Amino acid sequence: MRIPIIKKTILLLLFFVVTISANKKIDTLSFWAMDNGPGSASVLRKMVTQFEKETGIPVVFKELKWESAFDEIEKAFSEGTAPDVLQIGSSWVSIFAGNGYLDGMQSFLNEIDSSRFFDEMSKFSSMEGDSNYYAVPWFLDVRAFFGNKAVLDSLGIRNTHMKSFTRARGVMKAIAQNKLKNAEGKKIVPFGLPGKEDWTAPQVMAPWIWSFGGDFLVKQDSLWKSALLDSNTLNGLFHYLTLLKDTTCAPNALFENSTENANRFINSEQVFLMGTSEIIRKMDVSVEEGGLKEKSISQDGLVLIPMPFGPKGQFTFVGGSHLAISKNAKKDTKKLLQYLVRVDNIDTYTRRIGFLPSDKSAISVWSQDPRYNALIEDLSHGRSFPNLPQWGEIENILIEMSNEIGSIYRYAVENEDRTAEVASIIVLADEKIQNLLSTDSIESTDSLDSLSSIDSTNSSIRNTDSLLTWVMKILSQKEKEEDFLSVKWFPKGFIIPLPGESWAFRFSVLIGIAVICFFIFFVESKYHLIRRKKKK
Repeated sequence: MRIPIIKKTILLLLFFVVTISANKKIDTLSFWAMDNGPGSASVLRKMVTQFEKETGIPVVFKELKWESAFDEIEKAFSEGTAPDVLQIGSSWVSIFAGNGYLDGMQSFLNEIDSSRFFDEMSKFSSMEGDSNYYAVPWFLDVRAFFGNKAVLDSLGIRNTHMKSFTRARGVMKAIAQNKLKNAEGKKIVPFGLPGKEDWTAPQVMAPWIWSFGGDFLVKQDSLWKSALLDSNTLNGLFHYLTLLKDTTCAPNALFENSTENANRFINSEQVFLMGTSEIIRKMDVSVEEGGLKEKSISQDGLVLIPMPFGPKGQFTFVGGSHLAISKNAKKDTKKLLQYLVRVDNIDTYTRRIGFLPSDKSAISVWSQDPRYNALIEDLSHGRSFPNLPQWGEIENILIEMSNEIGSIYRYAVENEDRTAEVASIIVLADEKIQNLLSTDSIESTDSLDSLSSIDSTNSSIRNTDSLLTWVMKILSQKEKEEDFLSVKWFPKGFIIPLPGESWAFRFSVLIGIAVICFFIFFVESKYHLIRRKKKK
């Protein structure tokens, strides 16, 4: 009689186990990402569907607009409704991690293999002074110099003509003198910069400032300080602002933002653009799908030009986006993150949106594509901003500074000197950054010479009159004259700019031309002399 009782007990236990398993609830995960380009949402939804098939874990995906993403994410964190996995801008990581909103990933870093990501982006995965890992690099946003291929080919302009910022400026002046028009009869301007109500100023200014040896911030004695008033930074700003207000090279700069700059370039009304890499991918996508396939630039073609050099080197801004896990995320969230940052999924997604992948092995594959080769070469001198919790506020100060300077120049009377007003805006921005970083404890009696190099900004000055004099001195410097050499056999009488940095070089070129002319004259004289002798 005991055997049937045991059987019944076993069957009863099995029934309970099956019932408990059947009633076990699988948590639904949530994933937020921004609209990162044409087809971004559709690709992510397909990935999420595939993840559900592979794991049986349901996921709800939500797409955010970039312009409202930061505020929406911040609100969700503060209200406790943040998603399990979310995309955040690279400079946002330290802000959200600093507020305790992100979960550390140190426990499963080996499973992700964090060493495979592009180094400059990996530094944003953690916070200053914190060894924990809070976000995984997803894709790279590289600022690049693009050109209209049809226009450049017609003028015979090559990358070597654009090697330095000085030469690039000369090429722009030369283009302006040709008074070009596109197929629709509209005027083509050389270049554009965002000088009105824009939000990208730090990223656009950075290559000029870095290539002249400056920076926005400098770290000394474990403290971060403003470097805006460093002489190298001011020299970089001087060259950037000179181009911003140059009505020959960038006639629309003071009246447009970066989107309007890009639209002018897309419509073949502008030869050069400082833009982001997704424009390459958009050339293959129809306008209906958010691309540029039917636009004028697609007909003219696109060429990537290596970022020009400055006196202190060549630098390209590199930003991008990371994927992070919320502090109170559900237990299976790690599986979704690991799935999204698998190299095949990163490659699939970035190929659709046109931004470079964060994975170094995928970047290596992309480098075989001639459309991206120059862009990937720029990564070798790529540079980004410090990963500080205060960077978001500092960036806003720099944006405000740029827009105010643009406004000063925009309403200036022709040839009116507004240097004093521009200097006061820069000095005020420096003061705001210093106050934000809480490192301004220097006496106002220090020498102005202490600002002559980026290594000595620990002796900053807080005497406003002295600072204004210092900034005005650098911003009032005379720009070097650009020399041009007319070459008649170039289409439309195009003129090639000489480097302009060296009088010795200019003199040697003139001597060379004189020698060539003398040689031609000598050969012709000998030739005619021989012919006359033969006739006799």
